This record gives sequence, C-alpha cells and structure tokens, in this order.
Amino acid sequence: MQDRYSKLIILVFLLVQVAIIFIFGYTPYPDSEGYIAAASEALRQGSPYPSPEQLHNLEFIWNVGSINAVELSLWLSQSVLPSVPLLTEEGSGVVLLMIVYAIMKGLTAAMLFSITETLSDKRTAFIALVIYVCYPANYGEATSILSEVPFIFFIMLSLWLVFVKKRPLLGGAVMALANWFRPMGLVFLVAIAIISILKRQRSLLRTAGGYIAMLLIIGTATRLYTGRFFFQAQTGWMALLQYSWDNDTQQAPDTCLFYRGDPMAIPDGSATDGVERNRYWQKNFSRWIAGGNIVEYLRQMPRKVLDTYVSDNVNMCTFIPDKAERQYMYGEVSMPTLAASFPRLTPVQWLTTLNLLFYYLLLLLYIVSLLTLRPSFRSSNGGASIHVLTLAIVAAGTLLLIFFGHGEARFHQPFMPFIIMAVAALIAEKTLGKSKRQP
Repeated sequence: MQDRYSKLIILVFLLVQVAIIFIFGYTPYPDSEGYIAAASEALRQGSPYPSPEQLHNLEFIWNVGSINAVELSLWLSQSVLPSVPLLTEEGSGVVLLMIVYAIMKGLTAAMLFSITETLSDKRTAFIALVIYVCYPANYGEATSILSEVPFIFFIMLSLWLVFVKKRPLLGGAVMALANWFRPMGLVFLVAIAIISILKRQRSLLRTAGGYIAMLLIIGTATRLYTGRFFFQAQTGWMALLQYSWDNDTQQAPDTCLFYRGDPMAIPDGSATDGVERNRYWQKNFSRWIAGGNIVEYLRQMPRKVLDTYVSDNVNMCTFIPDKAERQYMYGEVSMPTLAASFPRLTPVQWLTTLNLLFYYLLLLLYIVSLLTLRPSFRSSNGGASIHVLTLAIVAAGTLLLIFFGHGEARFHQPFMPFIIMAVAALIAEKTLGKSKRQP
C-alpha cells in the first residue's frame, strides 16, 4: 500500500515542479544571471565553459558543471526548441534545463525514499517522503538554474548507488560529478569514510577510487581545452579571503601585508588566469592568518554558522509576482523585512513565514533526534544507520563551511534531505513506541 502511495506522491510532486515553471516563470537570481552570461559567452566562443579566453579574462572560475549545463541548454534551445511565451527571454533559453531540474527534484524524492528504506524501513521512508514533499522550500527551485538542484540530485544518486545498489565505485564517480556542479563532494566522501571506519566496511576504497578517477577525467578534459588541469570551481580561496577581510574588525594593521593594502588586489602579471588568481588569494589568506589573525578567524566562525542556518527564504523568491523587475529580489522575503512588515504580510511573505516555521521545526526535531536517539551502528538490515550518516554529513558540511567557506542561507540546502531522514526516523521511533504501548 505504501509503495503505491509513494509512487503517486512522487509523480504528483514532479508534475507540480514542472507546472510551477510555467505558472511562475524563470526566477532571475543574481547567480543564475551570472551563469547565463558566462555560458552565453562560452557558447559564442565555441567552447565549453570556461573557454581559454574566459579562463584568462574572468576574475574567477565559477561552478563549472552548472554553467556548462546552462550552455548546453542554450545551445539546444537555439537549435531545436521553440520560444516559450510564458517565460522571459532569459528563461526561454534555459527552459529545457529547468524542466530537467524539475525531473531531478522528483527523482531526488524517489531516491530519498529508497535510501531511507534501505537504511531503516519502509515506514520511516514513507514518513521522510511525506515530510520532503510538504516542505515548502522544495517548490520553485527548478525555476532557476542555481547549482543546488543538480548537486543534491547527483549526491543522492551517488549515495543510492553506494547503499542501495552496492555499487561504490560508480557511486564515487557520480559524487565527483556532483562536485563539478558545486565543490562540496568531499563532505559526502568524508561521511562515507566515517561510516566505513565505524562499521569496518570496505566500500570506502572503492568509493574513493571512483571519486578520484572521475576527478581525473574531468580535470584532464578541462586541460584539453583550457591548458589548465582543474576539476571544480576556482572560487574557494577568493570567497574565504573576502569574507575574512570584510569581517575583520582590525584591518588597519594588516594593510601592509598586501599589495596596495588590499588582499584582493593582484599585481599585474602575478596571476594570469583564474586558477593562478585563486592560488594567489590562497597565499594572501595564509599571510592574513600568519599576521596574527588566527583569533579573528576563529571569532568569525559562529557568525558563519548563524548565516548558514538562520534563514530558509531564498526559494520563496519564485513566487514574487514582479520578480523580473526587482532591483533587489530578496528584499520582500528577507528576515528584516518580514519582521518589520508583520503582521501585515503579503501572500509571498506569509508563505515565507510558513516555510520558516516548517524549517525551524525540522531543525528542532533534528536536534531532538541527536539528543534522544542513540545512533545504532547497524540498522535492521545491516546497513549504515541513518543517524550516523546524517550526523556525519551535517557535521562535516558545517565544518567545511566555517573553516574554508562563508555563511549563506543557501548553503544548508544540501543537508536538508538528510535532516529530513533523521527527523523521519525520530517520528517513526516515537510513534511506533506509542502504538506498541496501546492495548
């Protein structure tokens, strides 16, 4: 019975994702617009992103997989797709990609059910699926071309291959493909490493082997058309240095460490392409740390955690009526605006508030699950425990962000399927316990 209901829920969820694209149209997030601009330029130059010219001229190299997906959609749209009147000009160019992302959302829900069932049982899997499709933030992501949807899809696919299909080599390769879209694949490889060590399993070596092999394939292919070997975005050190410097309360003593007193400034000829610029910013970050700023670096960490988890409003921009005309699209759904407008909220703001309450409840229940459920190192069928997996992913991901990244509301989204899995396990455990006590 649950299998039939699950398939129906997943199908309806997928169809709603597609319908939202044509009802609410393309959502022009700043990053999405940047992806389209970079992909369009690479397409004009007849090269995958980044083209050799872009590698040298652009300040940094963005999420390579995401932008190449946009470029492919633009090329196919010009070749085989008609214009779509309901979408903006930019949206028409990526309508194919948005539909693919909508399908990915549906398949992610299916894999969430399958992975949870494998690690626990069918009842817990059904609860996880219901929570996932009831979570408002899961609607509207496919109206943009940000990296979250494909990254989460490929991560879930990799874990499905590892845990459900017992294909760790292929799972590792798909995990590296996810990393091509957004450089966080290492978080999930670390999670599998933790599980493998605790359970004395041998899947880690094969997963890592597949991961490394795919990185080499991507890096080699990139070198063939750019002359540079790299397999992911080259923005990490730039973002970390920029955040650290902008939030440094005592900048003045450190200006002497950098060219023109600015850690982001690069002398002419010192870095001729995006890879070298990222390395230059890495050296400048090391100079900043060595200049006596380790305490300042540590002081900024709690703010990164807060910025990552305090808000869940980004996807609500999908439903803003005049989003294409907004100079600052996030304004209506930002936390300060919601607080200032309450209780006289617009429909979008009420939806955003509902989503926030749902999100905060998920976080609260996740914390409760960590405090009240003893993580079992073996699930009922001998697989990895949901609690070990989710804790490893959330902990490793948060540590990666606070040590090597910066805080941003979107950054918690890859962790949400796993938080939902843990919450489902908590609900299943507590409700099952009550049913057993009833006469």
